[in-house]
Amino acid sequence: SKVLELVTPQYSAHWKQIGLQLGLPSGSLEAIEVAFPTNPNWCCERMLQKWLEGDVNATWKQLSTITESINPGGVPMSNLVQSAVNHLQAEYEATRYVTSEDDWPPDQPKHFTSVTLIHHKTKLSKQDLENSATISRQGLKSFIKSSNENDTLFTQTCKPTKDIADIFKPMGSSEIIPETILIEGAPGIGKTVLCKEIAYQWATKQILNNKLILFLMLLRNPGVQKLKSLSEMVQYCCQNEKASESLVQHLYTTQGSDLVVLLDGYDEIGESVKQHSVIANIINRKVLPKRSLVISSRPSVTAQLHNNVDCRVEILGFTNSDRQHFIQESLKSTPEKVPLLQDYLNEHSVIS
Repeated sequence: SKVLELVTPQYSAHWKQIGLQLGLPSGSLEAIEVAFPTNPNWCCERMLQKWLEGDVNATWKQLSTITESINPGGVPMSNLVQSAVNHLQAEYEATRYVTSEDDWPPDQPKHFTSVTLIHHKTKLSKQDLENSATISRQGLKSFIKSSNENDTLFTQTCKPTKDIADIFKPMGSSEIIPETILIEGAPGIGKTVLCKEIAYQWATKQILNNKLILFLMLLRNPGVQKLKSLSEMVQYCCQNEKASESLVQHLYTTQGSDLVVLLDGYDEIGESVKQHSVIANIINRKVLPKRSLVISSRPSVTAQLHNNVDCRVEILGFTNSDRQHFIQESLKSTPEKVPLLQDYLNEHSVIS
């Protein structure tokens, strides 16, 4: 009872930050959050029990000092957190492409490939449901009615775009900004390239300017598949122990509200990773429930995700006009080779 009187509901919302400052391991805090994902008061009480049981030098004065230092109105960003963010931005900006020559790759336009938004959560009136023409006038090519779930309806849409920023915007009459996005595409069509481009455009402040942190996780990497906790994931991305600790604390405090996680290659992980890993906890919102998430995958394994995403995106790849433009830009220094390559591709349709 004394604990609940001292740590008011105002501070229970910051129970993870308090726990870290009290010296509890981040893994223990994650286990508490998984056990009580929707009740910060219970999480706070369990955290304090662990602290009192494990620290023989625990004092009420120590706890009071920590709670009084917390500012419920906002979380200041430490220099170490900014250092971690700077590292991520530099890494994603530098690894946009793999280059082999000084003049490669060619200077391609920002909108380098086509995608189609094929599914989106939206809020619609009964009149909209009865009159699909309203939807058509908003530029959506098709509309399928579906069940009402907490005043949020699911529309089946087909809206082509070449602007990556459109993926993160409300579509049509929707006011919902997608927080969980699924990118689907055939093998080799460019899912990883698109994820890297999203990371690059975030790092260069072209998109997602409201998000402080972005993690790009290539799931085919065995090291990524072995990550079990948020602290391990942050350390893997930042490669700086001190900055990682500060960033973990920041993420717990904000619940991931300023974080975007890109998970590339969902089809390349096994069931154990999908069920028992930090990747699974992030997808299911057991950790960082306010995060934004982008998942890329071949469509053959994504059926289980469809009901949990706000937007589905299909990669269409290069159109014929895109291919012609790419060839012209790539061979700008030797334009006489352009028709030769185009003729060769026309004769070998399997390649093109």
